[in-house]
Amino acid sequence: METALAEDLSHAPVFVRRPGGEIVYWTQGARELYGYTPKQAIGHSSHDLLRTEFPRSLHEIDTELERNGSWDGLLRHCRQDGRHIWTESRWRRRRDTEGRGLFVVETNTDVSDREHLSRELDHRVKNLLAVVQGLAHLTLRTDEPDKVDRFEARLAALASANDILLRLHWSGASLKEVE
Repeated sequence: METALAEDLSHAPVFVRRPGGEIVYWTQGARELYGYTPKQAIGHSSHDLLRTEFPRSLHEIDTELERNGSWDGLLRHCRQDGRHIWTESRWRRRRDTEGRGLFVVETNTDVSDREHLSRELDHRVKNLLAVVQGLAHLTLRTDEPDKVDRFEARLAALASANDILLRLHWSGASLKEVE
């Protein structure tokens, strides 16, 4: 059973690294995703090899990994051919019997297409809001500046709420954040 499981996992983009980042195991799936052979990857820092861009400081992520035993997030990596990709990354810390962190198992799924589409949608929404604001300004040309100011403030608030949602990748925001 362990052999079958290892065979199944070999096709997934998975690698194992020491807590400091040194790669000790590299699957065929990782080779297919990143372009590096095991010989090229093993012994190198995963963060340096893949030129990883983190959503926040690596220290903060490592602290969460140490505290919870796992971390999930969106990373930007660079393949061997120089192409940048977005990955949903899952890190799991493996410990020895005395509780020391021995290895980190890192699984990465290429979500580049989804990220590019999301960013395109975000861009189009911003453009649409700019058009609405322009039309509203033309429509409300009046001698009542207070009315125009209030309406423009509402449009600015709508644009601000959109910016907050974009920053959170449309995963949701509290009402307090968008007020």
